[in-house]
Amino acid sequence: LAHHPDNPDAIEGKVRSLYHMKRWDEVLQICVVCRGRYPKEPVYYLLEARVRGWQTGEGDLARSIILEGLSMAPSDEHLISLLSDLHVHQGQVDSAIGLLSSEIGEHPHNYALLFRLASLLAQEGNYASASAYYDQILTDHPNDIPALYLAGETCELMGDPDSALTRYNSVVAVNPADPRGWIGRSRVLYESGNPHESRRSAIQAASLSDLEEAWQLRGKAEIAAGMLEDARKTFTYITLNWPDHSQGWRYLGDVMLLLNEDKAACLSYSRALEIDPEDREAREAKIRIQERIQEIEVSL
Repeated sequence: LAHHPDNPDAIEGKVRSLYHMKRWDEVLQICVVCRGRYPKEPVYYLLEARVRGWQTGEGDLARSIILEGLSMAPSDEHLISLLSDLHVHQGQVDSAIGLLSSEIGEHPHNYALLFRLASLLAQEGNYASASAYYDQILTDHPNDIPALYLAGETCELMGDPDSALTRYNSVVAVNPADPRGWIGRSRVLYESGNPHESRRSAIQAASLSDLEEAWQLRGKAEIAAGMLEDARKTFTYITLNWPDHSQGWRYLGDVMLLLNEDKAACLSYSRALEIDPEDREAREAKIRIQERIQEIEVSL
């Protein structure tokens, strides 16, 4: 810009950089000028509205700026999505859903708008409608990983494990290096009473990315399959690598209890409660095991 002060690409690059640096005043200064200089460029409406709507508490002004941008670029999906996000931010979820539904009626194959509407409906617990929109996306983009995965999650929430498993299997088929597909597959198989296959998928997920959720699923599947020594090793690994997460300690307590190592179980439950005093399951299990230890000591 020192050599070419009117270079539009350099101006846009600078304002984007300032936005990521959270230098809001400078972002606003540039956007105000550039909205007048480049009225058909949506980026300046977008960035100014984001700052005013989410950073400076000027929601009404942000809405006016977005609407002004849409008058210049009526079909801009980013401005439409931002307006829906502003509705949600201001607690007007129905308005956001209505806006997106209306736009999709005019642009039924717009991926970004379909995805935003499906995600919003799922967040609101309207899983059937969300699933229908994910299916609409997948009709045009059958190998889209984010849509496949979220469609699987939505099917799980709807209580449809078969459809969920089909979606997760598709994720694995399209990209076997994506741990999310294996984790979703493991979760559904575990809930469906197939712990051995669930364990295999969890092991595959953990080999791709050392995620606690994959290890948790592996350990739970090992408990369900009666592989208690394996489960002990798995949950010991979890407590060593994620020591501040109460679930791992609670499950380790469950394993120790099944192995009749009552005192070790009690210690694990105590650790879980230190991390999360509201962990009801750990508290109830600890009380039961303390009563059992006392009964044994009295009998002796």
